[in-house]
Amino acid sequence: MNLELILMSENDIVEFKKNIQYAFQKGFEDVFGKCEETILPEKDIEQSLNGKGAVAYKAVTDGETVGGAIVAIDDETKHNHLDLLYVKSGTQGKGIGKRLCTALEKILFYQGYQRIYALITAENTNSIEFHKKMGYKLRTELPDAGIKFGRRIGVVWMDK
Repeated sequence: MNLELILMSENDIVEFKKNIQYAFQKGFEDVFGKCEETILPEKDIEQSLNGKGAVAYKAVTDGETVGGAIVAIDDETKHNHLDLLYVKSGTQGKGIGKRLCTALEKILFYQGYQRIYALITAENTNSIEFHKKMGYKLRTELPDAGIKFGRRIGVVWMDK
């Protein structure tokens, strides 16, 4: 199963938003139970897509979109922020996330970028473990970074 990263076009955005929102919602609810609030609001996705240096990719295997990512690229510092990354619900556990992340890193490091940052909510232990397996190092933990859905949340900063 070969994975290809393709720059997203305007036509891909609607599907991207739907799939990433579903994946984030399901991931949250699998851990914490049903939640009436939207875990990843559309405005957050828009902010990421329209942010400075944002580049959006879709991950495709055998003609099917199986995930995607948005990376914020800083041409001056050569440091990047992995803004959003998801694997399509129903395709997890097949190594797609690992191949997606590895392909992004190859592209960025080949272009001369030196560092990739990931900010992850502390309760998203699956993502933290995934990034550790991918070689990301924990740089700092902010245990009381803010409030989301009436709960105090923490944030973990990792990089590679």
